Amino acid sequence: MFIRIKMLLAAVFVASVAMADTVRLSPDAPERYVVVKGDTLWDISGMFLENPWQWPEIWALNQQIENPHLIYPGDELALVWIEGQQRITTIRRGEAGNTIRLRPGQGSDDGTVQLQPSVRVEPIENAIPSIERQKIQAFLKGNRIIDPGIMARAGYVISGDEGRSLLGEGDRMYARGLWDNDNPTYEVFRPGRVIVDVETGEVLGFEAVALGEASLERVQGPIGTFDIQRSFENIGPDDRLLALPPERLQPVFFPSAPVSRIEGRVVHVPNGVEYAGQFDVIMINRGEADGLEPGNVMQLWRRGAEVRDPRTGDKMRLPGEAAGTGMIFRTFEKLSYMIIMEAESPIKLGDAVSDPR
Repeated sequence: MFIRIKMLLAAVFVASVAMADTVRLSPDAPERYVVVKGDTLWDISGMFLENPWQWPEIWALNQQIENPHLIYPGDELALVWIEGQQRITTIRRGEAGNTIRLRPGQGSDDGTVQLQPSVRVEPIENAIPSIERQKIQAFLKGNRIIDPGIMARAGYVISGDEGRSLLGEGDRMYARGLWDNDNPTYEVFRPGRVIVDVETGEVLGFEAVALGEASLERVQGPIGTFDIQRSFENIGPDDRLLALPPERLQPVFFPSAPVSRIEGRVVHVPNGVEYAGQFDVIMINRGEADGLEPGNVMQLWRRGAEVRDPRTGDKMRLPGEAAGTGMIFRTFEKLSYMIIMEAESPIKLGDAVSDPR
């Protein structure tokens, strides 16, 4: 028993030392920081850490606060010592509560500060986001990946009221298909492009471009009568309808490293552009099946040029160069949307991605 306990303590010590070696604080990391409106988790993690994806390794949840993993404007963050390890946590001074130790010389005379029990009544939507929502809003509730077979079987718009062909919010339209009266809310999509894996040629999915939402009012045979509740673009004949899926998007997620080693490629640059830069959205050929989750940070690599060996004449590809950093914000089975957070050079189709470790 003594030997097992000794081995366990040794393992804990080794793990602690390893974390201390790998998690590097930013040279300008503040001792305290009060969160303000407009902050993002990416900004804050970059303020405290050299590698933002290591945030989960140093973030300490204050269990006395409801939803302790969320951060709100007005919260005060502090570098603290907890059980001999440096952490970042939300603190509030008070008469009662647990005691934590700040860096030497910080807080009260003995270097401690108390955590006050509190209950937050703010809605989760008011918590600071991982990245600026307006930069990815169109991809959060709009564009999504659908199996090509499902899209082929989707209902389609025939016409608007009185034969109109350009429709928008508030208009009535008629569509043909198999309709579900138990699920009256439908998304209206226009077929986008089929996403093909640049490495294998496999069809990974179908990008459907969101046009709006419509409610099913009645069904007569194969014809459904719909009222358009919202529209982002004009809706017309042959646009498709799919039942609105359950909400699966997380309101908040933390920057983090993937749980496993991952390598992939950029397979699509939306909006019809050839190159992508900072805060642009790209699509990669790795997704939920590979263990990716929203918040995962990936390294981007510019693909090396293909050249010939001057002596043998053999074709060879030069090593890639680091091109930037991106964060996954929406995942599908085999594909993921990523926003480029930092770009050292333009990103294009076929460039490589990998986990940051």
